[in-house]
Amino acid sequence: MSNNQDAFQNAAEIARSGSYKQALAEFRALRFRDPGNVEVLFMIGACHYRMGNFEEARETWAQVLHEEPGHAKASRWLNKLPVATGAERGETDEGRDSKRIWHKWLFAIVFVLGIGIFVVDMLQHPYSYPFLRSWLVNPSLEETTGKPNQSEVASGNEDESWKDRLNEKQQGQPSDSVRTAGGYPAPVDEYVNDYAGVIRPEDAKAIRDQLGRVEYQTGIEITVVTIGSIRDYGTADSSIESFATHLFNDWGIGQMPRNDGVLILAAIQDRKCRIELGAGYGFAYNSVMKDVIDGTMIPHFKADNYSQGLKAGAFDVVTRVTQPISWYEFHKWHIAVGVLIVICIIAGISCMISGKTGWGWIFFMYAAALLMLLIKMLQAGHSSRGWGGGGSSFGGGFSAGGGASGSW
Repeated sequence: MSNNQDAFQNAAEIARSGSYKQALAEFRALRFRDPGNVEVLFMIGACHYRMGNFEEARETWAQVLHEEPGHAKASRWLNKLPVATGAERGETDEGRDSKRIWHKWLFAIVFVLGIGIFVVDMLQHPYSYPFLRSWLVNPSLEETTGKPNQSEVASGNEDESWKDRLNEKQQGQPSDSVRTAGGYPAPVDEYVNDYAGVIRPEDAKAIRDQLGRVEYQTGIEITVVTIGSIRDYGTADSSIESFATHLFNDWGIGQMPRNDGVLILAAIQDRKCRIELGAGYGFAYNSVMKDVIDGTMIPHFKADNYSQGLKAGAFDVVTRVTQPISWYEFHKWHIAVGVLIVICIIAGISCMISGKTGWGWIFFMYAAALLMLLIKMLQAGHSSRGWGGGGSSFGGGFSAGGGASGSW
């Protein structure tokens, strides 16, 4: 008897350490040696319970009550079992197989949905995926500052209409009809505000696509503005530097508190241009922007090719104020939310299988909420735009007058 008690204590210690499978084997061996010990049989049921074998636990504790009807612990723990056995529910093997198939289909649907979200994001924002960048039609700096391509040479009628619009603007007509409270032109587009009418449609599209990708990836707001003359607006500004700084602050270009916005301004009649930088850039960037103006933009402006010069300047500014970021750095929060979704789904399925349906539905609700958050994150990227119909607003940034100017 003393040996059996020692074996019982040893098996109980093993169970308390969490090794329920080993403890179950020890209790079964003890039950074989001492078949009349009801406590050993109860502990066998407890091991089954801890391992999640609820039907085996129910059968074992029922046997305990059969051998000792007044066994209090067996009665109490039977009431704690989450669900009845399949036989008591009238559940057949075919029904249990159908439930397993349902769980597999649920997991498959969620997995396919996750892959679908990834593919949609990849198609909508291919620039954020390094392995797709080489496939993008994204002209390099050499292409934008070189000779016109064949399509530009062939589109003679469009060039003539563009020159006609430029001539009309240079006759002294105001560049726009909508002004802000400070008398400055009101923004009508996120990235290109061509009040002077000098940017060709295809170049405007290329600029928008490039600056849109930059804002999505980094949150940096860059906008290109052309006007006829600073005198058209009746402000107190006597220089393009003053006009650009006040226009920048009037629009609030850039995100607070980084103040990393950029304004590329060209006054066609005044034959002056300015790259205004947000207050977040250091003084070193002034000389960098001067290089962009003198080396990239002015040569095109001298040939009256303002459209090409502004596109080349915008692309060059992008290369100077941005730096490549890794796929992981851009998507680390997406990955974190995705992992949480998978964990919630697995936890929910596990709860459903074990009979804890309430907790299962809670986990599924959490997964659905996280999925909505993930979709919103993928749509928003790193930007925080506030654009509405017919007007626009930037992120509230300001400039302290940094940047560079040039004339032709």
